[in-house]
Amino acid sequence: MERKEETIASKILIDFVRDFTHLTENQLTAVRKMMEDTVRNVMDSVMGMSESASNQKKKANEILVHDAQQKNLISSDRQELEKLETANIGQETNEDIRKNTLESQMMRAGGVFTKHMEALSRTDGELQRLVLKVVGSVSNDDLMAQRLSHVISSLAIMRNELSVVLADYKKHNTPEAIKAFRNRVLSEVYLSYTAESEKQIFHQLFGHPKEIRRVS
Repeated sequence: MERKEETIASKILIDFVRDFTHLTENQLTAVRKMMEDTVRNVMDSVMGMSESASNQKKKANEILVHDAQQKNLISSDRQELEKLETANIGQETNEDIRKNTLESQMMRAGGVFTKHMEALSRTDGELQRLVLKVVGSVSNDDLMAQRLSHVISSLAIMRNELSVVLADYKKHNTPEAIKAFRNRVLSEVYLSYTAESEKQIFHQLFGHPKEIRRVS
């Protein structure tokens, strides 16, 4: 009979150590996912900043400005302006042409400057929103550090309690003693959790602990 109880106690202990290992792995997996999500959010925000700036610049360069010499609207795109200047070079040089060319250049420069200032203003507002998103993502650092510290403390609790059992295993090698050891460990670990997500992972493996009080 005594031999049978020892076998049962050993099985309870082995099963508990196995399940506790799974608990640790699942908690670390959850922290890793938080880290991956944080990095992904930061990278998405950085890419968003770059794309926003590029789009605003493109929109500013695509505006149409009035050309006094040609008497129509042309694109402010650099390639279009260079084509227009090349066309004007072949014309007869006189005071009126120089005056019209200078007026067109000033009007184009003024229009482009205005549109780029508007683009900068819009970009500033969008970047502020994106920066807030980055700050919100990075603020998870404290939570991740806290959850990692809980994993470390839970391992310390397991080590300390297990060392007591193994120090005099013959005395503790009964189903009642091993169950008491398991409940002490689970209660201490559960009480160390502060995040609801940590507790949910715990519940999936162990349900709700029977002892929700710190053992002195």
